[in-house]
Amino acid sequence: MTTAWSRPAPADDALVRRLERAALRAVPAESEWEVRGWLCRWGAGGLVGRVASAAVSPYADPADLAPASEVAASYGARGLPPLLRVTPLTPPDLLGEPGLRETRSPVLVMARGLEGPHGDGPQRRADGLGASVAESATVAGSGAADAEPSGSASQLEGGAAVALSEDVPDAWRAAFLEHHTSAEGPPRLALAAAAPLPRRFAVAALDGAVAGLGLGVVADGTLGVFDVLTVPQRRRRGVATAVVRALLAWGRVAGADLAYLQVAAANASAVALYERLGFRRAYAYSYATVSSAASPSPSPA
Repeated sequence: MTTAWSRPAPADDALVRRLERAALRAVPAESEWEVRGWLCRWGAGGLVGRVASAAVSPYADPADLAPASEVAASYGARGLPPLLRVTPLTPPDLLGEPGLRETRSPVLVMARGLEGPHGDGPQRRADGLGASVAESATVAGSGAADAEPSGSASQLEGGAAVALSEDVPDAWRAAFLEHHTSAEGPPRLALAAAAPLPRRFAVAALDGAVAGLGLGVVADGTLGVFDVLTVPQRRRRGVATAVVRALLAWGRVAGADLAYLQVAAANASAVALYERLGFRRAYAYSYATVSSAASPSPSPA
């Protein structure tokens, strides 16, 4: 018997495929294999869903997909617990397969177009990816951050100085682990450190101390914004806004014309913040266990 599904809402297929491709490249898994239209991934000790699950490949023909049981068997043959990531690319009839159970909270993927080189508002997209993203409210950085490609410190919102660097700064590592104290902390840090180039690690400072973090990765002309974190004592000071704006400005200079991020759908305050920064809801995904196989509990992102 299966649980009731919060089925994926209709979404722009081309946009979903582009963002799925970009995210796969931005967050590499330790191992990958294919099972007839499914891209199966494993990494981070099974603790982080995005690299420990199988999803319909953005390159696949939806008319020729293996059943979920076949995907589960491929994990079982490797001694790994099966977990599916259900996106709008997943055919609705698959969700009725026996033994498939939705688990954990949905994750929202939000996207926005990036400004032109002179800060003249979001670009009109010429690739048919949907006006709802292109028409997002303008989000301009301020001062030197709009033109700074490599990340010398720039003064942004709330007085936060945001420095961008290609390599993981020691301060970024320390603050990340300090505020990710569960077992997921080290593997999540390893995922961030393994992000491909071009990338930038953002460190926001207030009053001489680390106030916030973020990571930007450009793949296929698409900027992914990850690991945005504000130190609890520095909240409501515009730190997250400063970090995201600095990464958006860098991403545009690095050649991206579209940006996206992933956030728990239930995190209303974060969703509202990103909407103020011009991001719009593109689609959502959730996770499903297959049959009764025992598994660790990957976090939803």
